Amino acid sequence: MGFAHWQNIKPDDEPTKKQINIFFKSQNLNFTEAKLSDFKRVVAPAISNCSFPLKTIYPGLLMGSGYSHGIGAIGEFKIGFQLDYVTGLPIIPGSSVKGVLRSVFPIIKLDTRNETFVYSGDNEREREKEKVKAKWIFALIENIDFPDFLTRTIQPANIDVDDKIEYFNSLISEIFEGVRDITKEKPAERFFPIYKRNIFFEAIPTTSLHKGLVYGDDSITPHPSPLRNPKPLLFLKVLPNVTYQFNFKLQPSVVEPKLNKDVMILLFKKILLTIGIGAKTNVGYGQFEPV
Repeated sequence: MGFAHWQNIKPDDEPTKKQINIFFKSQNLNFTEAKLSDFKRVVAPAISNCSFPLKTIYPGLLMGSGYSHGIGAIGEFKIGFQLDYVTGLPIIPGSSVKGVLRSVFPIIKLDTRNETFVYSGDNEREREKEKVKAKWIFALIENIDFPDFLTRTIQPANIDVDDKIEYFNSLISEIFEGVRDITKEKPAERFFPIYKRNIFFEAIPTTSLHKGLVYGDDSITPHPSPLRNPKPLLFLKVLPNVTYQFNFKLQPSVVEPKLNKDVMILLFKKILLTIGIGAKTNVGYGQFEPV
């Protein structure tokens, strides 16, 4: 059908363009009509000791939008999507889960001039953003025992976090890097053994309220010019009301005694419910609700 020479097809060659459009529409149905029962069943890793389900809400979930798979042809999905290479399911990689959770904790760096830890940033405004993150995490931990913790709105604590920077640095290093003692240089003394570190597994789609359907299509219509008609960009997404199981292997924190594995999983759940995951979360994608 000349896909290898798509860019060479003449603008007035409507029959070929129509033929390619029909081809891609039929291929797209392989995604939008696929059901969870069509895929190989995926279960949580045996070593997982903590998990929770979350359900996507409208408009759905978009993962891997930065990946380009197309050739620029009419009718194809224009925005990329990330699929599990073994099952074809829209699994959320463990690295993405870990990255989102880490992103709400402050970024702290070592000031080599005086060998002290400081909140990262090239100017005071950027450093203040990192301090706000620290204040919010502090507020979450302080309020985590409340029965309505997952549903209540929790604002950053009104405290000075400059004197807590070493605490946050140790807590972050412990949770996300497996650091036992940041003052040690030898790896055996600095890090926990691998079996005593937190592990972030992929999130797995388990159920769908759309008779098993998991994928849907959507589009955006950028306006490059007010005098030209917009060209819709078709993309693949996970439908709303698809339940994901988030899986972890967590260890109790030494830095923060309050954070045993059951409390830590509650903290992670609150973070994901608040900020979401995936692409285009600023316009509603990647948001969840408790099951």
